[in-house]
Amino acid sequence: MEALIFLVAVASISVSLWSIFRKERPRTGATVDSATARAAAERLAQALRTRGGDDPAQFGIVLLRDNLWLASRFDGVPLAGRSCEKSARGLFHVHTGRHRVETRVGDRDAVHDFLVRGREVYIRRLDPEQCAFVPVEPAVRARFLELAGFGLDEEGAAMRGALYDYLGVRMQRDWPETAAVLPEVRAGLEQLLARVEAGEPPEDLLPAARALGERLIGLPLGLRALGDLAGLAGGRISGTAAREVVGGKPPRRALGATELALAVLPSEPSLLDLRANLLSDAGRPEDALPVVEEALADLQPGEEEPAKRLRATRAETLARMGRHDEARAELELLLLRYPIDAHVAEVIEQVKRLRTVQDRDS
Repeated sequence: MEALIFLVAVASISVSLWSIFRKERPRTGATVDSATARAAAERLAQALRTRGGDDPAQFGIVLLRDNLWLASRFDGVPLAGRSCEKSARGLFHVHTGRHRVETRVGDRDAVHDFLVRGREVYIRRLDPEQCAFVPVEPAVRARFLELAGFGLDEEGAAMRGALYDYLGVRMQRDWPETAAVLPEVRAGLEQLLARVEAGEPPEDLLPAARALGERLIGLPLGLRALGDLAGLAGGRISGTAAREVVGGKPPRRALGATELALAVLPSEPSLLDLRANLLSDAGRPEDALPVVEEALADLQPGEEEPAKRLRATRAETLARMGRHDEARAELELLLLRYPIDAHVAEVIEQVKRLRTVQDRDS
């Protein structure tokens, strides 16, 4: 009987989803992956699954297309004078944790902070006009994932000759012990978030948060340690947001707190998801969409739970913007790829309510 009830519920949600949208389905959409990207992702997922656990020595690959390597520093170490067999594309043996790349572009510096989370491939492109590292095009990402996926395999070296060995780079300077730094960073972050809850303006605390995050650059961390920091921040920020909403206020203080957390853990997907939701709740869905798309672009194959939550957030954000055809396509992708849980069902109902309200007011 329970199985029958569940199947009826799934069918009801599917019918409800189709009833939300009545316009013609878009012919193209950025939410649907190409066959090439899916195939590359499946190959990489297999490579990523070869090792598990919470070993800080889980190594990833960082690919930086069009980077000016002779003018670059990685985690504070100059790359000029180091060599690899082919034209450089990036680094391998990059451990789990926070990292920074700095490249001199003319008279400006492109500085990019990010996380490597386990055996992943992190990909960016240097845009000299923006003087910034930006996401690559989907087709380029698919090709890089395909090549780098073999590089993650101990027996494969499809890209190894075009990568600097980060272990050799790291040996060029002395590093503090992670065990000494991590508890201090955790305590410092908790204190900053508590000060936001107590009423201090988050923007006044941003320099202190950046200083905390910089202490983590180059230190080997485990996935559990990253998750602990992100969970601590997410819990405190969600509490702040709840109190603001109960008080009849938009979650401005909580939004400022997400900036503090991301200054410590840049590119952390759960914090980006939280920030996107808070931006939407504050009436700024157009600002929320780039945040959630940034997080989706960096997810690795096999990260199903974060992908499900981020796609649900993207669907709701699109609906808040009145882009209902795209919201429908995103929800269809959710129904096809992931099991329906309470969160997905809630998002479907929210999107339905938004469509009804917007139709009534138009």
